[in-house]
Amino acid sequence: MSNPSVAGPHAQGDAQDNRGPALLGIVAIFTAISAIAVGSRLFVRLWILKNPGLDDAAISLSLILAIISTIAYGIAIENGYGRHIKYISKPDLGESIKWNLVATVAFYLSLIFSKISVCFLFLRIIGRTRTPHKVAFLYGMMALASVIGFIAAGYTAGQCQPVAKDWNHELPGKCHGDTSVKIGLAQGSINAFIDFSLATFPITFLLKSKMDIRRKVFIWALMSCGVIAGFCSIARIVVSSVLVNSGDFTYVETAGTYLAVAEEAASIVIACIPTLMPLIQVMRGKTVSGKSSKYGRSWPTKSSFAQHTAPDPYEMNTFVSAVPPGEKLQGAYGSDVDLVPGIEKITRIDVKKENVKDIEMV
Repeated sequence: MSNPSVAGPHAQGDAQDNRGPALLGIVAIFTAISAIAVGSRLFVRLWILKNPGLDDAAISLSLILAIISTIAYGIAIENGYGRHIKYISKPDLGESIKWNLVATVAFYLSLIFSKISVCFLFLRIIGRTRTPHKVAFLYGMMALASVIGFIAAGYTAGQCQPVAKDWNHELPGKCHGDTSVKIGLAQGSINAFIDFSLATFPITFLLKSKMDIRRKVFIWALMSCGVIAGFCSIARIVVSSVLVNSGDFTYVETAGTYLAVAEEAASIVIACIPTLMPLIQVMRGKTVSGKSSKYGRSWPTKSSFAQHTAPDPYEMNTFVSAVPPGEKLQGAYGSDVDLVPGIEKITRIDVKKENVKDIEMV
């Protein structure tokens, strides 16, 4: 997360000091963990449940951008990122700055789509329990993440005119100083706010459930791990604000890069955790059912409700219409899911019109 246009005293250090190899190892490990998480998620959705959604597409795009970021960091490290700036040759320094810039832009974009994936997953989970306020909140979070993310990515890429002046200061033109750093700090603050807001969102539908308190806490904890990404974002803000005026950015700002990579990986992995329960069931030898249906959409339509094909195992109240009022439905992960108040009358009307087959829940 460097800002080469900010001048400052060059730190003294040994020519042998090189944080690059360690940074590359950490970046590769975090990216591999992210890839495993997304790969497992897609296996569940495409092969086990055969029920993919927009949340899967968004998290896949987030992973692709994270991989691009990793490759860019690798090239930057190859050209000296992680070493003291005074020991890096001018051509190598230019390449290091250029590829660090590419990595930073990809990082901002990756965070956008990981947040969008979480919001689409919640839209999928709440199903018929959705209200206009809940939908507006989730789409608002997506819009907020997109706006601040695209602004940060765009301004980082265009902080110098021409863009190449960012890594070649001999070119005529100008740069906007530390403005991109300030925007980066704003982006981190807003991202932390989004993470903490989404972590509290499951409470809106869990409080009405009649599940026992231990089960509620477990489900909330499973869906609220995003606070980890929020704390990583806060830590990145603090470190970046301290190191903003360092002239030896190729060395000292690797601390901020560690945190940025951790935040990126946490955002991807945590977005996948709630979707992996069917895979755990399969590994434990239990039967999992799931067929392709229109319930795979993140915004079920009226016609999709009427067809009553296969259920979405992520929807909190899937097929409550087939269960008498006051009784419990065997849920998607083997737990009892209570009927949601206000749903029974509507769904019982549907049952009179349609023959609902007995479907084995996951």
